[in-house]
Amino acid sequence: MAISFARIESSRKRALRFLVDSQREDGTFPQMIWYLNRANHSNDRLFSTSCIVLAIGEILPPSNLEKALKFVQQSRDSEGLWHFDSGKLLPADADDTACAAAVLLRFGSWEERRVLEPLKAFVRRDGSIATWLGSGPLGNEMVGDIVVAANVIYAFALVDKNRAREILCQWISSKSQLSLKYYLCPETAIYAWTRALSVLSLGPPACSVKSYDQCDSPLRCALAISAGVNREKIMLLLLDSQNVKGSWSAEPWFSSRDALFGSESLTTAIALEALNHYRQE
Repeated sequence: MAISFARIESSRKRALRFLVDSQREDGTFPQMIWYLNRANHSNDRLFSTSCIVLAIGEILPPSNLEKALKFVQQSRDSEGLWHFDSGKLLPADADDTACAAAVLLRFGSWEERRVLEPLKAFVRRDGSIATWLGSGPLGNEMVGDIVVAANVIYAFALVDKNRAREILCQWISSKSQLSLKYYLCPETAIYAWTRALSVLSLGPPACSVKSYDQCDSPLRCALAISAGVNREKIMLLLLDSQNVKGSWSAEPWFSSRDALFGSESLTTAIALEALNHYRQE
């Protein structure tokens, strides 16, 4: 069954309206934390804001985009790095730094040289990509996360494609463990690598994922659509799962040692990105 243009447009408009309304005055978008089977609003909203802007920044109203960019810019520490937590008690990490830098490179007026040096700190001599910096409990842990590596290479690719290709080749040669250490579904890896490789004019990764006979996870469906997996069938499932208010339900997307993170706004932004990809074909 063909999906009508009118249905896609109606879904897009309602989703964008929800996202604009969900943005806070400080420019951030909500992030939830699930801990001990309870969901609460998190004060750590840099990563959710960066991911949402990367997904749908092109269609955010200019005033909303400007507020988000200002927050991301002001969240940078004195060494040019970003931290997951607003209090900067955790060491700087590659995922937050790469995604925040990518936001400013794509939508802000950031000088390209200002992203290269901070990101280099996460690329080790053996070609592997570290997630955390520092010598504390998290220092040098989590080396080999496949999504973190994709996001770092993506940020480099926005600045210097040749350097990004070198880092990609070195990362492959390092034989880093290819696993999801933070993210909860395999579609995230396909999504992140499709984005990174497309900037380098390389084809998407060859991956196999679940069969989508029902939309038990709108987030997984949206990630798969944006990565080009079985788009029409999954799009119908995704459209049917949209809430009346225009959003898609909150789902945990990534985790720490003892908590899960995600939000209604995050799921909705990734779903809206999928709608935009589908609409442009």
